[in-house]
Amino acid sequence: GALAVVSGRPLRDLDHYLPVPIAKVGDHGAALRPDPDRPPELPHLPHPPVSWRARAVALVEKHPGALIEDKEHGFVLHYRLAPEAGPEAEALLRSLVAEDPLAFTLLEARMAWEVRPRGASKATAVRALMDRAPFAGRRPLFIGDDVTDEEGMAAARNFDGEGLRLQDAFGGPAALRDWLARALLP
Repeated sequence: GALAVVSGRPLRDLDHYLPVPIAKVGDHGAALRPDPDRPPELPHLPHPPVSWRARAVALVEKHPGALIEDKEHGFVLHYRLAPEAGPEAEALLRSLVAEDPLAFTLLEARMAWEVRPRGASKATAVRALMDRAPFAGRRPLFIGDDVTDEEGMAAARNFDGEGLRLQDAFGGPAALRDWLARALLP
């Protein structure tokens, strides 16, 4: 079989929450580890200017509950606990990305905005995995629960695979875990 986890979270978080030896891709494709016994591959992607993060931090400091999550090649401004910060966060980050739109993009997530380099996406992660053993020549199944997963689902379909929304296909994470256990364990 062939199983990989593709996530927007950093690889260190994936290793912490899922300490099993499988292929993992973190930071929306900015950190690729197709072989669990080898170091991750970090594509040559740009890092946002330090001043961008500083401006985002200044905004977060005005809104208790908002926070910055650092990524390998970018950062996320979360405002779930400070929903009033949403419009200001979006406006600020859109203006920053507009300073270098060929190198960076802004990704909307649930109550968050992520500044990430162009070329790092769950779609590029799927394509990179499908170029390697044991994934090459197989039909991928991409299961996601967030708007950030849509690109990965579309990429799986481009390889004659399937892209499923977690809630629609399984009803929730517990049912998916049960399905994976039945599918993967003898």
